Amino acid sequence: MKRTLLFGLLSATLVTATAPLLADEVEPGFTALCDGKTFDGWKMAEENKDTWTIQDGAFVAHGNRCHLYYDGDLKPFKNFHLKVEVMTEPVSNGGIYFHTKYQSQGWPKGGFECQVNNTHGDWIKTGSLWGIVNVGLRAAEDNKWWTQEIMVKGNTVTVIIDGKTFDGWKMADENKNTWTIQDGAFVAHGNRCHLYYDGDLKPFKNFHLKIDVMTEPVSNGGIYFHTKYQSEGWPKGGFECQVNNTHGDWIKTGSLWGIVNVGLRAAEDNKWWTQEIMVKGNTVTVIIDGKKMLEYVEPDGAQAGKEFERKLSSGTFALQGHDPKSTVRYKNIRVKKLD
Repeated sequence: MKRTLLFGLLSATLVTATAPLLADEVEPGFTALCDGKTFDGWKMAEENKDTWTIQDGAFVAHGNRCHLYYDGDLKPFKNFHLKVEVMTEPVSNGGIYFHTKYQSQGWPKGGFECQVNNTHGDWIKTGSLWGIVNVGLRAAEDNKWWTQEIMVKGNTVTVIIDGKTFDGWKMADENKNTWTIQDGAFVAHGNRCHLYYDGDLKPFKNFHLKIDVMTEPVSNGGIYFHTKYQSEGWPKGGFECQVNNTHGDWIKTGSLWGIVNVGLRAAEDNKWWTQEIMVKGNTVTVIIDGKKMLEYVEPDGAQAGKEFERKLSSGTFALQGHDPKSTVRYKNIRVKKLD
């Protein structure tokens, strides 16, 4: 398969329905921006033109600073969906610019740069909107092709790495860099930030939720239910089902934090386990890897707490990013309503 881009600094007034493949390989509704053989439709900056070559159908950048701008008939672009296949060699730095304009030299001043960098010394990694939304964890690997997508619609920019997004989920407004997507999993690593389910299926009252979870040592996380969105702070609504195998907090994985606290470990760090939560009526059941860990029956007349409610009602789910020393992965999130 021919590719459009290899590592390096790419700059373009790019985009609307464009694809990373040659004309005979383009997805329906997309338009190829290159032929894989020439620079037709593209214009290099005047500096260091020998930086750019074409190899095996890919634009390859290797040399001193030079940006390659799309100059074809499809420009300008406002709202668009761009797909580019990218591969870097180790310690490389590149970028995909959009809403920019041609410059004969220098770093592009117009528009945004969507970063291409997995192992370069710059801590801002692949998929970041450089200087606007900076992500420090890797979403792609050197020496492997990945698909980098950029979508602009109105005042919203969405970046997708290999087909994975936060669609249907909404982050708290604090410390958004805590959350990344790696190998199909939501990964929490950084200062406190909660990720709330905001899709069409909410709210949930009676349900059966299954999530595959993996922690690194001394990590703390959590799965909230019957909660609601907060822009900051620890969620006050609903319950937290604990994720913690070796963190200093003695309340361990599967506990209903503050209600049913279990001090023995039911799972291990660095190994995936399935955490299930079922709510039916006034009963909450937690299962870890197929083994029932606890069953909580809410007593008649239970009242919501003032600081944290911990009272069965209805609401949405949230995943916890707890602290910078914790790394927790959540994937294969599936739910069945039991109403």
